[in-house]
Amino acid sequence: MKNNCVIIDVESALINVAERKLKILQTKFSLQNIDINKVIHNFDEIMGKNTEMEKNFMEEYNSIDAIPIYPASLFEGAKEAIMCFTNQEIKVILMVERIESYKDVIIEELSNKLNINDVEIHFKTEQEGNSDNFKEKVIENISKDYNIVAYIGGKIEEIEKMTNHNISTIVFFNPHKQFFKKSSIEIQICTNWRDIERIIKMNLEGDAELYELRKLMISFYARWLHDIDFKLSICVAIATILCGLSGTILCSNLRNIGGIFTVIFTVILISLVFIFSLLSLIFSIRGYTSIYTSGKNAGQTVKFRKKCWNKIKCGFAILKGHVEQSKQKGDAISIFEEFRQFDEIAKSSAHRKFFHDRYTSYDPDALWNERFFSIRASNYSKIYSEKFASILLIWSIIIMGIWVIIIAVTYFIDLKV
Repeated sequence: MKNNCVIIDVESALINVAERKLKILQTKFSLQNIDINKVIHNFDEIMGKNTEMEKNFMEEYNSIDAIPIYPASLFEGAKEAIMCFTNQEIKVILMVERIESYKDVIIEELSNKLNINDVEIHFKTEQEGNSDNFKEKVIENISKDYNIVAYIGGKIEEIEKMTNHNISTIVFFNPHKQFFKKSSIEIQICTNWRDIERIIKMNLEGDAELYELRKLMISFYARWLHDIDFKLSICVAIATILCGLSGTILCSNLRNIGGIFTVIFTVILISLVFIFSLLSLIFSIRGYTSIYTSGKNAGQTVKFRKKCWNKIKCGFAILKGHVEQSKQKGDAISIFEEFRQFDEIAKSSAHRKFFHDRYTSYDPDALWNERFFSIRASNYSKIYSEKFASILLIWSIIIMGIWVIIIAVTYFIDLKV
């Protein structure tokens, strides 16, 4: 199993950069009459668009020296939440959207606020300086080694992108209560770190329960396979009886049951009963047929080589010396024969090759999900046959009932006459 991790965007969800902006404006630009709320909600109005002031501000803000000169604090509760994650053995990974030349000053700033040894930090390389998909590349690499339980960020445009990365919880950290319309069920909106900690804890506990529920559902689906087979066997029995009964009626001397119209009604109705029953019998047997319940062929019937029927009939299919003539390449028998030729080391790891060949994965979560969906597909491949067979039987019984009523009425009328 992969270890859990939480990814945090440093400059939008961990460090309150509004404090740094305020200090720059007050110190560098002598704007003493503004407060942090104006920086948060009216920053564009203060700067103006494409102004000299904006240009000078961004140069100062993006300089390496700005970080130690204008320090900013962590958002309230962030340090405690990170400590909580660490205590729960959840790896905390920080992403900084600045190039590696900022590494020393940023690490120094963070080390004054939290235990830097408990976290892993990713910076842009010089080549990724202007790259827009830096975070997505980092997440792809991290997901190979960790199970990403949450991404925490404060930029709306990036939050939307994270829905493409199979992350169970995406937190939009919104301390300033910006307008944001959720586009995905995975996205959670939090205004403080206490809520973030609570949501991640709740989702982790929920995931553990879902894992157990998944195993329970697999066992339910396995039992359902047997239930469907039982229903199909009942359909086979009823369809056989109706086929025999309707066939006997059609082959008997129909002149004895009444006039020409009665005979015509009998032929039409009983023929329908016979056809529907026969179709029901065919679909029931089709549903009863052995199918694959796992792998890429789940839900499909097991293939059979015609030329080996005699060997199987005689019971030689799995006996040594006869296997080569009756086995099908890639089936369980041929795989077993290959396994018997392995040395001890290869035999001890053969299950890994089996899972990779069959499911193209070693990840236990992926394998459990593969089993879950494949056995469910197997159920439905049978249940469609059972459902159609049942419908045909119902109509056969209804038609047979109509015929009995017609014959009874005819006899009653004849007796009256």
